[in-house]
This record gives sequence, structure tokens and C-alpha cells, in this order.
Amino acid sequence: MKENKEEFVILLEEDKWRGCLACLADIFQHLNVVNSSLQEPSENIVALTDKLSTLQSKLSVWLSNSEEGR
Repeated sequence: MKENKEEFVILLEEDKWRGCLACLADIFQHLNVVNSSLQEPSENIVALTDKLSTLQSKLSVWLSNSEEGR
């Protein structure tokens, strides 16, 4: 158990890993916002489709940026 904690502490000291963690936190925040908006009772299918399409576009951009190291 102590070894796992030490590995995690070592990761937190690495700038690259912290950057990846920050990006993941941002992505999960966006996903939570979209998820919450999809559950609103007043939403219709057109608005839901638009939100999902926008999310797909963002995911493509994030993936592209990630593959390019940005």
C-alpha cells in the first residue's frame, strides 16, 4: 500500500503528468455540464442532438490536440 502512495507522489511531482491530470479534469468538467443539461426535463430532441453533436466535435478537437502533444 505504501508503494502505491509513493508512486502517486512521484507522479504528482512530474510537470507533464500534472498537465495531463489538469486536462482530464477540464474534460470531465465539460462532460458533467453536458450530462446535467441533457437531463433537464424541458429539453427536446433537437436541442439534445445539437448538444451531443457539439460534444462530439469538441472530443475530436481534444483528441487531435492530445495526439499532437498539446
